Amino acid sequence: MTGAEFVEVCTLSAIPDGGAIRVVVDEFEVALFRHGTTVRALDDRCTHEGAPLSQGIVEDDTVLCPWHGAAFSLDSGRNTSPPAPHPVRCWEVRVSGDAVEIRRLLAR
Repeated sequence: MTGAEFVEVCTLSAIPDGGAIRVVVDEFEVALFRHGTTVRALDDRCTHEGAPLSQGIVEDDTVLCPWHGAAFSLDSGRNTSPPAPHPVRCWEVRVSGDAVEIRRLLAR
C-alpha cells in the first residue's frame, strides 16, 4: 500500500450504525467506527495493553478502551485519558457508494 493508495476494506453495511468492526489491511489491524454514513478508522490496539478498540464503547467522538477505559479521539487517534501512554494511528477513510476505503493518514 502506497501513501496515496486507497484500499477497499469492507462495505458500509458491514459496519453496524453506531458500532465498530475490525479489518486487516496488509499486516495492520484497523478498527472502523460508523455513525450514519461517516466512518472513522484507528489502529485496533490500545497503546496501554493492546485491547481491541473495535470492542470499545463509543461516546460522541471518542472510543473508550474495553479493558481499562483509556480514551482515544476518533478524529485524530490522540489519547485523551489514561492509562494509554500514546495515541493510536489514525487512517483516512472515504466511502464510495457502499464501499469503505482507507489510506494511512497519520503515523504514531
